[in-house]
Amino acid sequence: MNGLKALALAVAFCCQAACAADRATTGSAAASDQANNLDETIATLTKSLEADPTDGRAYRLRGEAFAEKRDWSRAVEDLNQAIRIDPENAQNFRTRARILARMSQEDEAVAEKLATVLPTVRSVEQWIADDVRWLDMLSEICERIPTAGDLRLTELTASSSRAGHGSVKLAGMAREPAAIDAMQAALRGLGHQVQPVRVHQGEPEPPYEWQFEGLVALRADLLGPATAAPSGSTADRLAVWQARSLPADLEIAQSTYRVWLLDIARSAALRDGKLDVGAIQSRTGMYRIISFSLSGRCSAGQLAELLWHFRASGHLHKLRSISIRNRDGGREMEVVLSIQAMSLPTADGSVRPSERPPGEPARRTMDEYRDVVSRRNPFARPAAQAPDAEGSARPNVEPGEPMTEFDSLRHAVVVAITIVNDRTQVWILNRATSETWRLFPNDAFKIGEVSGKVIRIAEDHAEFEVGGRRRVVGLGENLAGNKGS
Repeated sequence: MNGLKALALAVAFCCQAACAADRATTGSAAASDQANNLDETIATLTKSLEADPTDGRAYRLRGEAFAEKRDWSRAVEDLNQAIRIDPENAQNFRTRARILARMSQEDEAVAEKLATVLPTVRSVEQWIADDVRWLDMLSEICERIPTAGDLRLTELTASSSRAGHGSVKLAGMAREPAAIDAMQAALRGLGHQVQPVRVHQGEPEPPYEWQFEGLVALRADLLGPATAAPSGSTADRLAVWQARSLPADLEIAQSTYRVWLLDIARSAALRDGKLDVGAIQSRTGMYRIISFSLSGRCSAGQLAELLWHFRASGHLHKLRSISIRNRDGGREMEVVLSIQAMSLPTADGSVRPSERPPGEPARRTMDEYRDVVSRRNPFARPAAQAPDAEGSARPNVEPGEPMTEFDSLRHAVVVAITIVNDRTQVWILNRATSETWRLFPNDAFKIGEVSGKVIRIAEDHAEFEVGGRRRVVGLGENLAGNKGS
C-alpha cells in the first residue's frame, strides 16, 4: 500500500472516531470541526483514487464520509462502485444497506414535517388568492364614468368571495338614461361583466332626474393578492408567510395591527374614524383570522391614499369589502372597510407591522392614484369636484399661458361609446373644463383652437380627423394618442 493510500485510510478511521464522538457533543464548534474533518478526509481519499481508481476500500470509506455529510447520492454512488470493484466484500454491502436505511429514516422525518407544513402553506395561499385590487377598480371607474353633470354615484359596495370573484354594486343618479348607457358601455369596454341596470325616474334632484342600480362582476386581472405567493420549497414559502403574518399571540396581534390601521387612517386624514375589532376565526393548527372594521369620512383622494397604504404594506391581510355612500353629493363620503388579517401560530411576534416587507409594487404611485380619483370624484356633484389642492381637473398652466394643440388634445378623452336612437354615439370629455361632446359620425367639434370631425365609431374605439390628421382613439384614450390621465 503506497504512502498516500495509508494516509487516506488513517485519516478516514480517525474521522469515523471523531464523528462518533461529535454526535454525542453539542455546539457549533464541534459541528464545524466535524465538517472540516470530513472535507479533509474526502479530499485525501479523492487523491488516492486518482492514483488508484481500482481501490474498492477507498470508495467505501469516501462513501461513508459523504454519508456523514448527508450527501446521499454521492455516498450511494461510491458504495456501488466499491461493490463493482470487490463484489465478494460483504462489508461493502453492509455499509450500503446502512446508508440506505439512514436515507429512509431522514426521508420519513422530512415527509412527516412536510405533511404538517404543506396544508398550512396551501391554506394561506388559497386564503390570500381571492383578494381584489380595489384601488385599480376605483380608479378605472373614475376614469371612465360620465361627467358629474350627467351622472353621479350615491352608493358603491364592492366585495370579494371565497370563490375568487369580485363584484361591485352601484347606485346613483343621472340626467338622462343615455348617461347610464354610457357608463355601462364604458365598464364593458374595460372587460367587466355588467348585469342589466335597473333604471327608473325618482324624485328629481337637479340636474338629475333618473335613478339606477346595477351589479358589475370584475374582470379576472383585478383579482389576486397584494403579495405574490413566494417561490422555493414549502419550508421557504412558510417562512415568507410567517414574516408577513400578525404575531402568534392574539392580543399582541390585535393591538399592533390596530395601531397600524389607525396610523394609515390618520395619514390619509380620515375624519370621524372608528375602528372595531371583530370575531376571530380559527382553523385548528393552521391559522387564525381576525376581523376589523374601519369607518369614517373622507374625500376621494384621501380614500385613494388609504387604499394605497393598505395594498402596499405587505401584511398577510386583505380587504374583504368596501362600502361608500354619498347622498348629498358633497366632497366627503362615508366609507366602511371590512378587513381580515391572518395570524400564524408560528409567526415571529417581534416583527412590528411597520417593519414587514412591502407588497408587490402597485400599478401606479400613490400620487397618481390620488390624482385620478380626485379629478373625477364619481360621488360628487359638479360644484363639489375636488379643488386644486387635491388634484384639479384643470391642467397645470400658468395664467395667461396659451395651451398648445397637444395640451388641448391631451385633456380630451373618449369616455363612452353608446347607442342613441339606434345610432352610435361617442362621448368626449374635456378634463380641463369638464365639458362633454356627444357626437355621431360626421359631427364636427372644436377643442380649444383645434377643429375635429368624427369619421366612424366602432364598439370600443372611434376614428377622428383632428387638425388635418386621422386618429383612431380607444375608450379611455385621449385625442393626443395616449391613455387618459
